[in-house]
Amino acid sequence: MSVLIVAEHLRDELRPITLELVSAAQELEGPVAVAVIAKDPSALADAVDVEGVNEILSVKVDPEEFENDVYQQALEQLIEQREPQVTFLGFTVNSMGYGPAVAAKLGLGFASDVFSIDGTAGGLVATRAFYGSKVQAEVEFPGHDRVMLLLRPTAWPPAEGAGSAVKEEGSVSSSCSRARHKEFVDVATGDVDITTADFLLSIGRGVGDKENLPQFEGLAGKMGAILSVSRPRAGNLRRCTAPRRHEDERHDHRGQLGSRGGHLQRGPLRSSGGSLRSSRGTREALLAWKRARRSRG
Repeated sequence: MSVLIVAEHLRDELRPITLELVSAAQELEGPVAVAVIAKDPSALADAVDVEGVNEILSVKVDPEEFENDVYQQALEQLIEQREPQVTFLGFTVNSMGYGPAVAAKLGLGFASDVFSIDGTAGGLVATRAFYGSKVQAEVEFPGHDRVMLLLRPTAWPPAEGAGSAVKEEGSVSSSCSRARHKEFVDVATGDVDITTADFLLSIGRGVGDKENLPQFEGLAGKMGAILSVSRPRAGNLRRCTAPRRHEDERHDHRGQLGSRGGHLQRGPLRSSGGSLRSSRGTREALLAWKRARRSRG
């Protein structure tokens, strides 16, 4: 199946979800094109030239940062011009601002918050969760020869390896946008920001009294995790503590879903140090389990 991916970037940096979409696209075993929609797409083209990408489309637009009307107009034209069988976007705040509108206007099959795909049975099947992630269901798209999926961040590992994609200029026209990007406002965070954590150990009412909290703090420390507390429990404890991490640690911003399906965006936390992946082994084990689960169908 042919796949068109829309690269997501923020402040001139490619977001990790883009390379995760490339990994997902490789499971469909068809040609993969990545569209870089930006004021200066060439600055990001090399970042998406990884193994598995066949073509990179540089699409020049006027705004320096994301504006949903501009992306909607550009993607509509790209889909009409290229007719990909599947279009991948990240399940992020930005993509939700224009992806569903494009799917509705063009009559595409559509599913969001997808964390598994299967194209081996003659048609595309997407797996997503319902009812607060208590139920998982497979979604098919009968009667649709073109489908758009918004994929859950971190559900696939980022694609790696040097690529040799063909680079082309994409031609689209856009009218005036109803929205304007004015500025970024960084949200103040406390001692620990769970949205930048690689690995969370979450506890709730089941832990009982606050006197039981230290044992979970110790467990989180041994696991290399950040301890997080549900809102009701945090209200009872009136504090949320977590094991400290090394001050030179650097995190990549990653997409994360909240308890009600909302998407939490985050940017990179940078420092002068290198990268500390205290839970690397655990993360690799989880990714291997996900791949094995998908292969079993």
